Amino acid sequence: MKSTKKDSEKVEEKAPFAQRHPRINFVIGLVLLVILVFGAILFIWLIFSCLGNGIEHLVDFLKKFVSTTDKVIIVAMITGMVSIVGVVFTSVIAKIIDYRYNVKKYLYDKREAPYEQFISIIYTIMEDTKKPVNEQMTESDKFRMMSDFSKGLTLWGVNCE
Repeated sequence: MKSTKKDSEKVEEKAPFAQRHPRINFVIGLVLLVILVFGAILFIWLIFSCLGNGIEHLVDFLKKFVSTTDKVIIVAMITGMVSIVGVVFTSVIAKIIDYRYNVKKYLYDKREAPYEQFISIIYTIMEDTKKPVNEQMTESDKFRMMSDFSKGLTLWGVNCE
């Protein structure tokens, strides 16, 4: 009987901390959660306060700049900035569209071979039904053909839009 008590103590010692002390584990988790939430709130507050100060300084600078600069120069700068932003924006959009097109084209090219193999399988099976029974393909041959087709289509048969 004494050996059973020692065995149960050994099993209890090998159990994870969470199973041996569920209340302490809960309290530690709760304290960590409160600290994380408080830290996240503090981080967000710091970001907004820094952004607020930065925006305030930018507005003050623009007010001083506009009041002291000639109007013709301001119009030229605005026109130039609009042109630059337009070119950058359209080039970024063009790159994104080009990337998506290239990904789709790559996937379509990879899917082409398995689909051609599928059509070949269908025609082979149709032609095989017209042959005499002793010349027809065996079930293992048909299974091998379908298995090869499945391997080729596994990664490319999913529509990745």
